[in-house]
Amino acid sequence: MEANDSAVAAPEPSDSQLTPNTRRILQAIDGLPADEREVFGLVRIQDLPQNEVAELLGVSTKTVQRRLNRGLLLLSEALGDLRAGSPAPAED
Repeated sequence: MEANDSAVAAPEPSDSQLTPNTRRILQAIDGLPADEREVFGLVRIQDLPQNEVAELLGVSTKTVQRRLNRGLLLLSEALGDLRAGSPAPAED
């Protein structure tokens, strides 16, 4: 199985139209460890099934699940204040 090269690398976003929260989300995704970022991108952004991602990466489906869960946990910790119903962070 081959990854579609045009779908693997996202174009550099233009910051001019991004909200501060969108920039934070993109930075948080970019800050994930490499394995978790790769699986997150393939499963959540490119919408590939986990079994296909496992085959593509040469790992078990369980490994894909663990990497995705860890990535989601790290993103949740980094971006928890963006959840609906969370108090807004204090402005400086």
